[in-house]
Amino acid sequence: LADGSQIELNGDAQVQIDFSAGIRRVVIVRGEAHFEVAHDSARPFVVVAGEVSVRAVGTAFAVSLAPAGVNVLVTDGRVAVDRASVDPVALPVKPIAFVSKGAHVAVAAADLTPQAPPPIVVEVSAPELAERLAWRVPRLEFNDTPLREAVALFNLHGAVRLSLAT
Repeated sequence: LADGSQIELNGDAQVQIDFSAGIRRVVIVRGEAHFEVAHDSARPFVVVAGEVSVRAVGTAFAVSLAPAGVNVLVTDGRVAVDRASVDPVALPVKPIAFVSKGAHVAVAAADLTPQAPPPIVVEVSAPELAERLAWRVPRLEFNDTPLREAVALFNLHGAVRLSLAT
């Protein structure tokens, strides 16, 4: 990107980029992306996925927009996860979660209601982190992954489509 940040898109992911003098904003329209954010404390970097926003200044993280909600996985630094705001420049008073390097949070629509408890941030082991980000390298690697899930992941990455007999 123009600011030195990098985005890697998974499969048919699609994003919209809106950089201004006050904010760097990326909207995930569909799919999953990994971000390596260039440090710029004067212009926060905000990723919006559905009704969730992820705010970082200088860090690396992956965001996945799925029908069941939004998944955030931090590979370096720390991010604040909150409800998407009509004013993306405003700092959240109290984000619904902070996620640090080596941790993951899944945010469902129910987690965004004012009375909901905060979503649970879970530490991720190094092998699990590598597996979740395997789409970033040109090969697929699975450990204890059910065949049905492996086939679905394989089908995201190539022209050849696999199917399981029922």
